[in-house]
Amino acid sequence: MLAILHPEFGLIGVAALECPPQALQPGGSRSGRFYYWIGEEYQWQGYGTQAMQLLHQLAGKIGVLHIFSTVDKTNIASQRALAKLGYQRLPFDIIGERPGYRYHHFGQPLNEAALHAVLTQLLTELNSGISLAPLAQAEPASQTLEPSQC
Repeated sequence: MLAILHPEFGLIGVAALECPPQALQPGGSRSGRFYYWIGEEYQWQGYGTQAMQLLHQLAGKIGVLHIFSTVDKTNIASQRALAKLGYQRLPFDIIGERPGYRYHHFGQPLNEAALHAVLTQLLTELNSGISLAPLAQAEPASQTLEPSQC
């Protein structure tokens, strides 16, 4: 956990990388969950971005390959900060989280099914009580009939 300190005013926010020990063990998700809070009067000044960059460095040093964060769809500032750092919004529906929140991912590129599996494992490792809705099954390819089959 990092304290975000202003040289004149002291504590203006916090940032944390939550990474359970089992995530870094063999067979673990190699993942963590990032979150932060910055006082309203200090938002839009780059403090959140700087804190995320420091946590990314720490994550890399301890072997984290994937960082996830949830953001409310109305929190445009956080969405922009995450996008600026290379986070991708994930399309997964969340069960057990407030409506309107979406997960974002930073790290080793994976396909949607693999990211779903990694995030599901992390949520279990965190004992969070949050889960992801199952991925929608791909529709079977419709069979095209040849004129001779009609």
